[in-house]
This record gives sequence, C-alpha cells and structure tokens, in this order.
Amino acid sequence: MPKTQTTTDTAFRGYLTALEQFVTREGHSRVPIDYTERVFTEGVPETIRLGYWVSYMRSRKRAGFLPDDKIEAVNNVSMNLFEWGPLKPGPKKDQKRDEEIRELRSAGVSLTKIGEQFGVTRQRVHQIIHS
Repeated sequence: MPKTQTTTDTAFRGYLTALEQFVTREGHSRVPIDYTERVFTEGVPETIRLGYWVSYMRSRKRAGFLPDDKIEAVNNVSMNLFEWGPLKPGPKKDQKRDEEIRELRSAGVSLTKIGEQFGVTRQRVHQIIHS
C-alpha cells in the first residue's frame, strides 16, 4: 500500500518531535548516525531512528530535493541550531589519551588490546597512531 500524504506528514512530525527533544536536551543538532529517540505519538511510545533521518535530511537538502517548508520546519524545531553541513567527521581529539595509545603501540601492544583498554575500535586506534 503506498504512503498517503497524511502518513508522510505524520511521520515527518514524529521526526521533528524527536529532533526537538534531542536539541532541547543536548543543546546541539549533531545527532550520531545510529542514535534513536523515544517519542509519544498520540500517547503511544515510539522509537525514532533520529540519526539516520537527520543524515537523510542533510543529504536531501545538499542534493536540492528538500522543500523549503521542510527546511524551515527543521530549523524552527531545532531553534535554528540545526547544522546542515558540511560537518567535520570523527570524535574530538584527546591528546593525552592519543599519546598513551601511541606509546602502547610503540611498546608492541596489539591494536585490539589498546582498543579494549580505551573503549575505542581497532580502526580508531589505527587512525590515532597514524594521525
């Protein structure tokens, strides 16, 4: 069954509600890609995949396919804190941690062990070592 305009509008409002909750609580609109937000739609709890939606909205705007009314709605609920991009990827640098990681790797400790110790992935350890 194809989506109706009413269904699409209701879904969009649900995402806007989730974004508004996130921005109010966090003070920014840099939603992690895998982040979900719990909202209540007509009294029924619903889990919104907010990170994916925010990414999708950014890509639609970049491609010129996001209508002005939706751009305005996103800006309004995010108190004009929505960052349309481009966003700098990656976590903030922690110089002390990064130096410790480099020292451990120089001492021959495996990427996996270092990652486990610092709570980061092997890939992130590799990026830190080579940055």
